[in-house]
Amino acid sequence: MSKPRVNWQTPASGGGGRIEGTVANTTALNSSVETSGTSASAGIGAGRVYGTVDKTTAVNSHVTTEGEYAYAGIGGGGGGINGGTVAHTTAVNSHVTTEGEFAFAGIGGGEVYGTVNKTTAVNSHVKTEGDRSHAGIGGGVGIQSNGCPHHGGEQPCHNRG
Repeated sequence: MSKPRVNWQTPASGGGGRIEGTVANTTALNSSVETSGTSASAGIGAGRVYGTVDKTTAVNSHVTTEGEYAYAGIGGGGGGINGGTVAHTTAVNSHVTTEGEFAFAGIGGGEVYGTVNKTTAVNSHVKTEGDRSHAGIGGGVGIQSNGCPHHGGEQPCHNRG
């Protein structure tokens, strides 16, 4: 499958590319969001979040990025969740995968500089590959994340049922 080529100004997502307001009640079923290139963020709620992404659900879905600073997340990819909020994110049988240097990945958000709240992952998987590429359930990397950030490699999500 070929991946669309995007740059930092055109992140890909289901809810919206760059979000400065609010995206709410987004559901992705058997869906995928993919980007490649430098600073090509991807998310189901939003590719880049500067506002609020609330109530995002992904079932049997995939978010994949490839490239330097290519962040990925179910709620939001990243690249500036500055003071923003990603809340009530649920991933079921879903995957978030990045490949590249500084390519952060998370169920809540890949790069988080705001708040990630109430993230749930069931039978889901977060994986990064590349130098200084961090993975986590709440957020891949950042500050003020209420999730569980971890450093490097991959982190499988556990079945809560």
